[in-house]
Amino acid sequence: MEKKITKPKIEDLINELLDGEMKENAHDFVAWLRANKFGISTTSNGNSWKATYKGKTVCRILHMTKGWWSVENYPYVVLQKHEELTKKIEELIVRENMQDVIRTYLTARKCRRCVPRFCAKLCDGEADTFAGFKIELFDQEFDNLCKYNAYFDNPGKKAVECMKKICEFKKQNIIDKSVNNA
Repeated sequence: MEKKITKPKIEDLINELLDGEMKENAHDFVAWLRANKFGISTTSNGNSWKATYKGKTVCRILHMTKGWWSVENYPYVVLQKHEELTKKIEELIVRENMQDVIRTYLTARKCRRCVPRFCAKLCDGEADTFAGFKIELFDQEFDNLCKYNAYFDNPGKKAVECMKKICEFKKQNIIDKSVNNA
């Protein structure tokens, strides 16, 4: 008989791996996601989750380990198809005066050439020389970045509030698109 593998609930891992304010912030964010009708499901590795609305991923909670949690929520130029959404989120951040939160908590991952042939093609580069790309965000320049990843690492209360606003914005964007496509 095959054993069914059970994946831990996110709340259980938060309790096990995080302490103090970090634990409080993670619980606050997850409770807010659930209260606002976002689905939360685990990934195959069991320590990452995605939050979805109407089947569309809004953010991912990643890399939860002892004393560490991270949320991928900010889609800077993720792909050209998200450029308009990225611009609107940046406008939201300016309107809500959250630039300092972004500067403090947002971590843009350096390109590790993890999938050079795939990434190079997406970034119009050559597989053997490709090494990420450069962006400017709120007067701060980032170089040699992975095209896909920008995270809030160990987000504090202000960052959690910022993440909630971005998720709410993305949710409304999904609703607006489904209404417009009906």
